[in-house]
Amino acid sequence: MIADYLQRGVFSGIVAGLAYGLYMVYVGNPFSQYLHDVGHDHGHDDGHGDDHGHDDGHGHDDGHGHDDGHGHDDGHGHDDGHGHDDGHGDDHGHAHSDDHGAIDHAHGHDHSHAVSETTNFIVSAGSGVLWAILLGGIFAIALYLLEPALPGRDGVKSYVLAGAGFFSVSAVPWLVLPPAAPGAENTLGIDARLGIYVGLVALGVVVSALAITAFKRLSSRHLGLGLLGGAVPILAVVIVLPLATPTIVSHPDLSSEVVTVYQATAAFSQAGIWLLIAGSFNWFQRRAGLFESRTDREELLASP
Repeated sequence: MIADYLQRGVFSGIVAGLAYGLYMVYVGNPFSQYLHDVGHDHGHDDGHGDDHGHDDGHGHDDGHGHDDGHGHDDGHGHDDGHGHDDGHGDDHGHAHSDDHGAIDHAHGHDHSHAVSETTNFIVSAGSGVLWAILLGGIFAIALYLLEPALPGRDGVKSYVLAGAGFFSVSAVPWLVLPPAAPGAENTLGIDARLGIYVGLVALGVVVSALAITAFKRLSSRHLGLGLLGGAVPILAVVIVLPLATPTIVSHPDLSSEVVTVYQATAAFSQAGIWLLIAGSFNWFQRRAGLFESRTDREELLASP
């Protein structure tokens, strides 16, 4: 029985993963590249401004040195002219060579860019499918074990679990460790952030369990009371956790509006994965139910 659930969960993960992979290829990665270019240009402009000021100061000093040391060297004008002709020939040769070098560099850049885009496409699509398959397998096992305790009918139970999964795996950790756009600065190392993430996932699981338990107990009296009771622990975490924790991820080179859009797209994409997993799982469940009922009917008709 659990093997059937796991199989449907993997198939559901494949469906969600393909959709997520396409999203990353056509939306997520181009947006990330845009933010990377914006941050790079911002940093380049700052550095260029500093260099410009530095060059102005040195130009002023060189000008004074030239006036003081060579103010009377007017008798060498013709010799300088002949030297200018020879230099012009060299410059022409160098320019011709540089043109060929620039063309070769452009062709090499185009080729490397095409290879990079192909590699990026494969990695994005493949990682999206693998991530969704992992979530689909976890979802199927959790549903098999927790299905009797989840509220609602069979189809609703899947969506309740998917909502709890998104809240635990993505929403709660992002309250402390939000999605980092390109160029983000982290005050903690990767090991510390990984430990915090695991702890926040555990916190999300506990809060989800409390919310579901409160809903089941209070909804027997009134549905609205159950919804209110289930929302209390969720709202408490959403409000308190960001206020009680320091800022770990910052984006100094991007505006707050751009960062908000980036994080919102990341949140919607992860929510879409869980929604597709739940919907696909229900579809596979219904297909399996129809097949099993048809097989049972055929066996009854074939029996003497």
